[in-house]
Amino acid sequence: MLTVEKVESLLRPVLAGSELELLDVKLMSGKARAAFVVVIDHRHRPIGVDEISALSRRFEDVLDMDEHVPRRYSLDVTSPGVRHPLVYEWEYAKNIGRRLVVEVAPEQGAGEQQPATGEEKQRGRATAEQPESFDAELTDVSGGRLTFDNGRVVPIERVRRARVKLPW
Repeated sequence: MLTVEKVESLLRPVLAGSELELLDVKLMSGKARAAFVVVIDHRHRPIGVDEISALSRRFEDVLDMDEHVPRRYSLDVTSPGVRHPLVYEWEYAKNIGRRLVVEVAPEQGAGEQQPATGEEKQRGRATAEQPESFDAELTDVSGGRLTFDNGRVVPIERVRRARVKLPW
């Protein structure tokens, strides 16, 4: 049976030795054919359409050679869109100078503190049940910590979700 893990194991060697990263693989199967959606990015710069096209052809070659991949399939190789959540430190570093929407998990032991009042919740203070959300410009990324223009410093492991905020 073909799994996401199997597809990832086939495609990762194509990226070996490059600064390209495989961020996500989705596998959807229908009655007539399988469909693969592969999300890739460059660690230091935006990835170009020509690079995506070239990788798509290389991925097709690899998939065509594997006996577990159906003969009929569609392949969509893409870069992460603006809705793609930031996960890795290098993804944050690429977005220094951009405004991010960030959801932060409460600090360890926050559930043992007094619950936030209604006013504190409105101002964005987290409770044990409610993560804290804010948006701010990312100014620095180092040592697993994110620094924002509002003076906040957040360890990446406390980030539940982060994405680039659209300007409109």
